[in-house]
Amino acid sequence: MKDDVINHSAKFSKSEKELHKYICSHLDEIQHLTIRELAGQAGTHPNTVVRYYKKLGYEGFTEFKGRIQNDLKELRYDDFMIRNSEQVIHTVNKMEALYRNVVKETKKRLSISQMQKILKEMNRRKYVDFIVYDANKALAEYASHYFFITGKICNVYTSIDEQILFAMNADPKDHMIFMISRSGASKRMVKTARIMHNRGMFTVLFSKSKKTIVSSYCTETVTASYVHSFKKLGDCMFYTSVKYLLDCIIASYYASNYDETLENVEDYRKEYLGVDTAERNKNR
Repeated sequence: MKDDVINHSAKFSKSEKELHKYICSHLDEIQHLTIRELAGQAGTHPNTVVRYYKKLGYEGFTEFKGRIQNDLKELRYDDFMIRNSEQVIHTVNKMEALYRNVVKETKKRLSISQMQKILKEMNRRKYVDFIVYDANKALAEYASHYFFITGKICNVYTSIDEQILFAMNADPKDHMIFMISRSGASKRMVKTARIMHNRGMFTVLFSKSKKTIVSSYCTETVTASYVHSFKKLGDCMFYTSVKYLLDCIIASYYASNYDETLENVEDYRKEYLGVDTAERNKNR
């Protein structure tokens, strides 16, 4: 299929554009239609259907029906911006492409030695804590679940009074702190980071840059992808990037504490489900 024809629909006639919109909204249904039935349901002529699929590079209607949905899912785009009234198939494709691109770029910037340093410090501490607020709380809660599974005690602090009091009183020897801030300029984050810095606490910041006010008070700053633009899905980029980084940390910690983590999971299942899953699996 010709990507440039789809991505630049000006090459379609008016009737072909309308047909294209109909097809993109009824991809499952067209698998069972004839040319005449498709034309009737789309409000166009059979000849328009033939011109349309031939313009896309298909030799016959059977080939078109069999491949159009998968081919549309493989389209490439010049950018990830969502357009006014864009078809669902295109937004689905763009989100997949955005995820892949963000992970690729995040991985490219990732320092393995920095990750190893973070993991080493994590191994030395009993507690892993998060200082976050607003939407970043969801990322912290997600990671907290897995840190608990690996045997860490993980708390998420979201209110300013909790954050400052925690920073004032937590024992630096026992706690490792993750902070998440897109801009790295939040005044409340600066206050908390400064207190923890002065008390010698090991802090890791996920932010768009290593040159921010908050990062100047953090032990380590791990950069995540972000653009300050809603149209370019900047927030989605940041959350995807940070989740990937957290998953890397969680998976790496799990790998280096493999047996202990699996034992912890088994103990949890016994308590939660009231059964010995290891024994049950052995008897299968």
